Amino acid sequence: MSKKIGIIGGGISGLTAAFLLKKKGFE
Repeated sequence: MSKKIGIIGGGISGLTAAFLLKKKGFE
């Protein structure tokens, strides 16, 4: 169970980080 949460949490964190980096790059 905790493994599943970790994978999902990591995926969300990765998407958020990528989104923030993309936003920074466009500004």
